[in-house]
Amino acid sequence: MLAVRFISLLVLLLLSGPQNPTAAAAACSAADIAAAALAPAGGLNPAAALRSHSPTTLFFAALSDMAYVNDHGFVPSPRAPIWPCLQSWGAEGSGAVILNSKDAAGGVSHATLFRTSRVFLLLFRGLDDPANMEPISDDLTPSPAAAYYSLGSDDDQPSSVWVLRGFLRAHQAIEPLYQAEIDRLVAELPAATQSTYRIWIVGHSDGSALAQLAAPRIAQPAKYGRARLGGVFLFGPQRVGSTAFASWYNKLVGPRTIRFQYGWDPAWEMLYLPGSTPPANSTGFNGTLAAVGRGYTACPHPAAKRERLVATPLGVDKLNACGDPDAFLQATAAAAAAAKTARQGAAVAAFGGPLRRLRGQQQPKQDLSSLKFLAHHMPAVFFDGLQRVLGAAVDNCTRAALQLPQCVVSTKCSAALRADPKVSGKCATCASNPECKFAWDGAAGDVCDAKSATDSGFLCYKKGEAPPGLYGGLLGLLG
Repeated sequence: MLAVRFISLLVLLLLSGPQNPTAAAAACSAADIAAAALAPAGGLNPAAALRSHSPTTLFFAALSDMAYVNDHGFVPSPRAPIWPCLQSWGAEGSGAVILNSKDAAGGVSHATLFRTSRVFLLLFRGLDDPANMEPISDDLTPSPAAAYYSLGSDDDQPSSVWVLRGFLRAHQAIEPLYQAEIDRLVAELPAATQSTYRIWIVGHSDGSALAQLAAPRIAQPAKYGRARLGGVFLFGPQRVGSTAFASWYNKLVGPRTIRFQYGWDPAWEMLYLPGSTPPANSTGFNGTLAAVGRGYTACPHPAAKRERLVATPLGVDKLNACGDPDAFLQATAAAAAAAKTARQGAAVAAFGGPLRRLRGQQQPKQDLSSLKFLAHHMPAVFFDGLQRVLGAAVDNCTRAALQLPQCVVSTKCSAALRADPKVSGKCATCASNPECKFAWDGAAGDVCDAKSATDSGFLCYKKGEAPPGLYGGLLGLLG
């Protein structure tokens, strides 16, 4: 599972979606924007928000990215504060609280919590420090979880209900912190709302693993109860528990859990596969890891103007929902052949020194090139893909809310909410040449850098120029 290290580390380099004041923004009042975002009348409704084509998904996708407080690149830099944006989206109270925990093995986890007048939103951050990989992401030992979830004794079910030990330990450390904060926020609500509020949970990457462990705990009667759980959004998710855990999870909160991934996201396609087995040194455990909730994949096509959304039903664990990745690459390479120039080789070669330094910090048995479609794990790519998939379902006030200047939290190409590529002329994500033209009006160029599973940044660029690449463009190595 060394690939886990690189997924987690490179989430540090992340974090993108179009933002710029428009006529649509002018037509929507502040109340309209809050209602379109996180504070509709009566609060977020699970029946509406958890639909496959709900515009609310875009806000949760952005929130999964906002959980990161830094732009994690080769030179990490703080991001803009998110509270002004959250207030515009309907958040109330004294601000978003960032919770930091340290578990028994030294692993540090983070969560962000804030509220509107009717709901609480709990955001789990993905791993943002390489020092936490060994105690959290790399500890893949199956850990008995029946007792933790009040399902009986671990001695009675030693080989069925288990979760990955690193994430379980991390969640056990941070759970008392977010529960105490939820209880504090409940006390701020009017008496009538204290019995009707809902908790919504979101996580990206490793944060999705913590979200999966938190949701059933919150939904159990001994905690807050199933009626208090609004829903769970998992972006760029990974599997964290056994098939028995997933089966129980799905019965309890599966209908209120949805997973979103883009294309062939390696966190889903390469890690914790359904056919995987526990580490050899973990005796006494059987079974495999399995997915929870309903799955939706935004599938790119090399000749299409937008992605298509492929659904995976509750209880089904499926790889390659978008089909054969090699077929996509072959078609994309053919479409990009005309854009090749002599400068391409020079641009790629320029990455060598920094890449070697980064690789030198990692396990010598693997390097970044072993992670295919890493770009698909980046918030910019799945956020923009969702916008294109939703298309006409995204109303003007939703667009206005996502285009507020105070919601531009980052200048990096990998961030969900960044400067509008139509204005900046950069950071326009894509999976095909037509998307560069029709989604971004060709502002960043008419050619999509999407022909390589390992080096492409899935960004638009101008014909005759060097493609920006994964490291130079999407992850901001060269700017």
